Amino acid sequence: MKVFYSWQSDLPNETNRGAIRDALRGAKKNLKEKVDFTVDEATRDKPGSPNIPLTILEKIRTADVFVADVTTVTGRRAGKRPCPNPNVIFELGYAAAHLGWDRIVLLSNISISPLKDLPFDFDRHRAMTYEMTPPPSDQAKKALLNKIATAILEIAKHSPKRPRDYEGRSIESIQRDRDIANIEWALSQVHMPSLDQFIETMPDRIDTRIIHLRENFSGVVTNSLFYLSDTTLDELFRDLSATWGKMLQRDSHYRQTNNLYLQIWDGGPAGNDERVFRKLQKQRVRLAELQRQLLARVRKSYPEVDLDAANRKAWKQFKKAFA
Repeated sequence: MKVFYSWQSDLPNETNRGAIRDALRGAKKNLKEKVDFTVDEATRDKPGSPNIPLTILEKIRTADVFVADVTTVTGRRAGKRPCPNPNVIFELGYAAAHLGWDRIVLLSNISISPLKDLPFDFDRHRAMTYEMTPPPSDQAKKALLNKIATAILEIAKHSPKRPRDYEGRSIESIQRDRDIANIEWALSQVHMPSLDQFIETMPDRIDTRIIHLRENFSGVVTNSLFYLSDTTLDELFRDLSATWGKMLQRDSHYRQTNNLYLQIWDGGPAGNDERVFRKLQKQRVRLAELQRQLLARVRKSYPEVDLDAANRKAWKQFKKAFA
């Protein structure tokens, strides 16, 4: 797999160009057992004096992933409108046309400029932010590396189709294919019988392994690559994740048992135990209803989605995590 890196040199090397390059190298090292990829940029590895614009476009067209630094390089000075590097924007447009947005990773250093400064017609929900100021801390470097590694790994896993794969097809058909892929991605993180058990036994007791499932599910639903054109279903996924997460924020009201993974209700801080218990009961009902609506919509509107296969995949991952 080939990753093309579109950089700019207007901003400090140690927080942008060089920092992202180092993070890409680190991601390559960290992912070597899962994804084999090379990083390409500009005119590297081309002998002689090639036509630079054509060489760059050829490299982008044949890449599998496009990573771009879209941090704005012109600040809000004298009423000027903030703008990313124009060469990066040109290359990004070409990448969007040939690779498609699902193979693109946009990076913006919000320590330099806020995300809102990006052009309004950018697909902003795809922009991945990071914070880094000179001299960059090890923590900031690691955070950037992890974000890039996660994005590349997800693209490798799903191998999104390119625009040419959709030629001759309607926009609606293309959107449906993408929705199905994302629905399967999210549902393959949740072992539904385990979620059923969680709903059934709350608030009295919790199998704490459910936290692992929720984190996996939330990691997908909040991922910048997760998007559904079906706004109703998209909202159901996000509401389910949020409600589920709220129910797991009451650890001070539970105590551990002799069972490593079992916690039971213990009332918690004096004076508010009954109120919290009633709130959890309401959230339990809400979670069950969201699960019902979500699965009903998938069954009715997306018969192509194999719920049993997604559930088997989730169970396999679950068993592996606690083997």
